[in-house]
Amino acid sequence: MAKVIEVKGNNMVVLGLKDMLELIDEHMGSEFRISFEEMLSETYASGSEWASIELEHRRELDETREHYRSVISGIRVLSEELACLIRERHLDRSEISRCAGKIGSITRRELNV
Repeated sequence: MAKVIEVKGNNMVVLGLKDMLELIDEHMGSEFRISFEEMLSETYASGSEWASIELEHRRELDETREHYRSVISGIRVLSEELACLIRERHLDRSEISRCAGKIGSITRRELNV
């Protein structure tokens, strides 16, 4: 996923580690870049480890995105049900309360995570 960072008043798009290293080289110098790359290589033994870390990060982002899509979808269904209950000629207060309670439970659960 692309990141936009501000460098000396300019917005820069960083698509990956290569872009970040180029920015470091351009704005901090090649000595700093070489030192930074050495630190990274000591911390992470290989490019395959980097790929694995990035893959895991993407997986986590996808899971988070899917979770919130599911939560919002559930709230939407319940809010549509609530709207229908309110439009009824004779209000069924217990059903309205049940529906509002479910929405409250979902939002409480998500805010406590």
